[in-house]
Amino acid sequence: MLIFAGLCLLMPGFVTDIIGGLLLIPPLRKLFAAGLLVNFVASMVKKGSKWAPNGSYSAQPRGETIDGEYSKEPKDDNDLIDKK
Repeated sequence: MLIFAGLCLLMPGFVTDIIGGLLLIPPLRKLFAAGLLVNFVASMVKKGSKWAPNGSYSAQPRGETIDGEYSKEPKDDNDLIDKK
């Protein structure tokens, strides 16, 4: 947040200087961060917050779910090809 405040102060403009200056004040910085967090959580709740395994948002289920059972067989290091 301090880096963003510094960038705002470096950018030319009256409005960016005001934003950068206000973000240097710790209580206002915390208030701004809390507002960003609330908006992020609210948008995730609105979307349904269903995340795909690769980290992207996906509202639709992907692929089929295959139900099955498995069992562990003893490992045979000499048998490289399954001969069943």
